[in-house]
Amino acid sequence: YVIPREFDSGFTLGLLLKDIRIATELADQLGVPVPHAKLTESMFAAADEWMPGADHTDIHRWVEHNSGIEV
Repeated sequence: YVIPREFDSGFTLGLLLKDIRIATELADQLGVPVPHAKLTESMFAAADEWMPGADHTDIHRWVEHNSGIEV
């Protein structure tokens, strides 16, 4: 989906963010440090705010946008 720039796999970024949050909240409850998951959560949250309702593959466009790369 990313290479052909279709970004339409059918699973929303918001739903993936929900799943990531479930994982980070569980880790917090168990006292397990998950710094990479926390970073992922913050990136997906920012992308979801930037593109509400976007496909989860749109994270690539968010990374492009924030790195100054426009394709």
